[in-house]
Amino acid sequence: MAIFIVGIVLMVAGPVISWTGWRMHSARTRGPADRFFGWFLEVVKKAYPVLTGPGHTGGERIAAFGSVIFALGVVTTVVGLVAWAGA
Repeated sequence: MAIFIVGIVLMVAGPVISWTGWRMHSARTRGPADRFFGWFLEVVKKAYPVLTGPGHTGGERIAAFGSVIFALGVVTTVVGLVAWAGA
């Protein structure tokens, strides 16, 4: 049952994350947020081998995915604050 709920959450989170990314891409706000994008890409680069490579447990993969989601939340929050302050 838990894996079913996780699947539903991921099915909903995927399009939301994609939509957020395209909104951020099309936004005119640039500048300070670029440093956070660089930081986010470093987090993804470190988590990618754990997510896709052999020899890792399901718990390690979920923890790596959680790190990526957390980093995405930080980036989204900072971009939102910058856009809100500029509005």
